[in-house]
Amino acid sequence: MLLIATYFSVFILYVLNFFDDVFLTPLRKYSYFIVLFFAFLLLGFTENSIDYNGYKIYYDTVKTLSNYNTDVLFNFAILIFKYFSFSFEFFYHSVGIINFILLLVILNIFFKTEREKIIFLLCYLSFAFLLKDLIQMRNALALKYFLLSLYFFFRKKGFFVFSLYIMAVLTHNSLLMFVPIFFVHKHVRLSGYLLIFLYAAFFIVYFGNGFIKVLKSIPVFGGRIGSYLAFSSREFDALSLFHFVRICIYLFFFFFFLKNNADKRIRFLLICVTYGYLIRICLIDVSMLSGRLAENTYVLEAFLLAYIFQRPSKKPTRVFKYCFLLLYCAVYIKMIFGNLDFLNKYQSLIW
Repeated sequence: MLLIATYFSVFILYVLNFFDDVFLTPLRKYSYFIVLFFAFLLLGFTENSIDYNGYKIYYDTVKTLSNYNTDVLFNFAILIFKYFSFSFEFFYHSVGIINFILLLVILNIFFKTEREKIIFLLCYLSFAFLLKDLIQMRNALALKYFLLSLYFFFRKKGFFVFSLYIMAVLTHNSLLMFVPIFFVHKHVRLSGYLLIFLYAAFFIVYFGNGFIKVLKSIPVFGGRIGSYLAFSSREFDALSLFHFVRICIYLFFFFFFLKNNADKRIRFLLICVTYGYLIRICLIDVSMLSGRLAENTYVLEAFLLAYIFQRPSKKPTRVFKYCFLLLYCAVYIKMIFGNLDFLNKYQSLIW
């Protein structure tokens, strides 16, 4: 029942946030803290996870910094816990609690107003929390280090940017994907012409031959990348079409509200999200690889939505925004809960 209680509270928070009535402010705050409390319980005290046994094998196998996987910072943490003879269960819950603490830090350093925090939390819980924090906890930890590095990047604190970004990469090396953005973001001009170009590229790649021939000609990679490339195919199915349409709609929404924005932080985040969409569509033939990489950018959508909702707007526009937010959260929750493995594993938490 814990997941049901969490998302029932989230829905109440969503409804309350639509109104600006002063007398609802205490109720909004109580609901906000209740949601955080349930999230803390889920991260810190539950062992139901699709990847739980996989992490147990990971924990038992690590003997040195690099004998199992190349994410040496995460391996280093494991070695410290094993040095003090801590059990895997204690390590697993500790990582969950650290993820929760870092989430609180991110909420409080990035956002100043109650509405921003609530919108970000609603979006975060609909995707990153369910998929990353509860399942792919190592990726979730790396993403939080990356988000913290962005906080200092926007404040031009180079040492902290570099340190935290290295921590992110050494926790989950997929975060290397963001390196090009740091160098090219100043040269990207967000405009309607870029949006048209992106849509044209999406349609050509998706409905054309894509990059399947190029991918097939690449020399065989080892490790996880090689296993992902081995699953490359050009089969169209309802799920891939759904992702294609979803990305096109999201891209239009973000460009409509943000393309003329002068805030450098928002522009940077929008470029990152667009970059993720490009990866998802251009590498659609290798859906496992493109999905894993693009997921790293989906978390940033929550920042963009929090900013969009914070800006004042007329009532019809506000209703449209909230309808989009409801659809946005519902789509991600449906995508994850539509996974039978997820449902079977989390039955005790759901019912």
